Amino acid sequence: AISSSICTSPIGLLSLTYCSKGLHSIGQIKSINDESFLPDENQSVEIQSSNGKLPMPESCLNWLRTYFHTPKKLTKTPELCPNVASRK
Repeated sequence: AISSSICTSPIGLLSLTYCSKGLHSIGQIKSINDESFLPDENQSVEIQSSNGKLPMPESCLNWLRTYFHTPKKLTKTPELCPNVASRK
């Protein structure tokens, strides 16, 4: 089963989808466009809402926090679902 979450970030609200095997997708919510884009480098990464039975993987949340606030400490990408990673 696929679950989803919306979280805050320095580039606006992000929508993430995932399953028990890993991350499926990540992107800005659809309402963000050139006119509404207001980056805020001090905005923390926090979950705002979730749908589905699974919580957002902590590894993904930690990766987003590192990516936006201490990118030099990035060591690996979040776990991707093998079904998504193998699509061409």
